Amino acid sequence: MLHALLAEDDDGHAALVVDGLAGLAWVQRVTTLAEAREVLRVAVPDVVLCDLRGTAAGEPLIAATDLRIALDNACARVRVRVPLVLTSGLDPGLLEGIAGSLVDTHALPKPFSPKTLRALVARVTGVTP
Repeated sequence: MLHALLAEDDDGHAALVVDGLAGLAWVQRVTTLAEAREVLRVAVPDVVLCDLRGTAAGEPLIAATDLRIALDNACARVRVRVPLVLTSGLDPGLLEGIAGSLVDTHALPKPFSPKTLRALVARVTGVTP
């Protein structure tokens, strides 16, 4: 089973992620990007999912870049690459642009279905659900 780190401030969206990944991933939820960076100092999950609204103060591109850097630093300790999935109610084009500017980063605009989430996580981690 995968370990998914979820940075999500909304309880309803967090529950959707947990339900969508049931049986595929154990979801560790934090509510801020600062908490996510703290987790990455001691653990390397198989995938990181991050809501860019509500979990960070400041510009979404800067927040996503900071998280990608923290994730890359964690990955360097064990020599792996871990995908980052950005979720947000931001304009889908903006979200795609941010994700496209960062290596191994993918966009999943809100609202999304559990099925779409599960398929994306399976694809980017290489796991067959």
